[in-house]
Amino acid sequence: MTHGIGKPPIQVGEEPTPETMPIFEGSTPEDMQRWIWSLYRSQGPALVRGAVVSGTSSMEYAVEDGVAIFPGGEAQTIAVPFAATTVATPDAPTSGTRDDYIYVTDEGAVQVRAGSKPAGTALLDVYRVPANATATTAAASTLGNRTYAPLFGASMGLVAYWKQSAADRAKQTDPRKLMGTLTFTLESDRRVDMGLQVCYEMKRFANRGEDVGKRASYIWEFEIDSELARTIVLGVEDYAEVKQNRATFNLRAGTHRIKLYRTRGLVGTSHPDEDYPVIRYQGKENWPATSLSVMDVGAIE
Repeated sequence: MTHGIGKPPIQVGEEPTPETMPIFEGSTPEDMQRWIWSLYRSQGPALVRGAVVSGTSSMEYAVEDGVAIFPGGEAQTIAVPFAATTVATPDAPTSGTRDDYIYVTDEGAVQVRAGSKPAGTALLDVYRVPANATATTAAASTLGNRTYAPLFGASMGLVAYWKQSAADRAKQTDPRKLMGTLTFTLESDRRVDMGLQVCYEMKRFANRGEDVGKRASYIWEFEIDSELARTIVLGVEDYAEVKQNRATFNLRAGTHRIKLYRTRGLVGTSHPDEDYPVIRYQGKENWPATSLSVMDVGAIE
């Protein structure tokens, strides 16, 4: 019989020998493992919290207190806490670099191995050691954003991002163009939000004519897995303006590819690339970039 986690144990009988002892029934290790499994989406070993790695004045890494999870069987997960520690790494190479993988085992042992981590361990960080280094403070982390085990049903955050790479204030002259391709993988059926941000201006060159009443537009198409999913039109004014558009889609578990197309719609004059070209802004003077972000909202219920 399952006993609710957090409830006190209950006496279900007595053991008469060698002396009378009460028999209690409560939560089992398997109950706890199923409860931990219910909290996280991660199926493999993963870091839950802490375990920040830093360099030291010797050939050791300092690792803070942390907790990692490991598979424990069908619908079972084991949580392994481990204390702050230091872990030694071999002398630096005499030439080139070496990648140190710092990881924790399902026994809570923090270890280092060059080139890769063993299967069945949870990765804490990856440090690149330069030639002839005598302290790990000379090494630099190459892991990027630390990845923690996500809670079941919680947002995965930003899953893909594209930014237009043309130079700041460059003329936009293509009648139709594939602007960017994004590929990402979802662990389960998810709801994602796609946010397009555009920062354009239709700018008069060489004082040809008046600005008043001149406008342009672009048609933006979102293609998801080779299917057209959404089409919008965003106008371009005769002054710089940031415009945004958002849409939400339900996507199945697996790998997805988004293609973003831009097609010229309305033009200001018969010579849009000459007297009234559209230009874009990026970064300078705090103008935001033209971009597309894909954010995970949560699981599909």
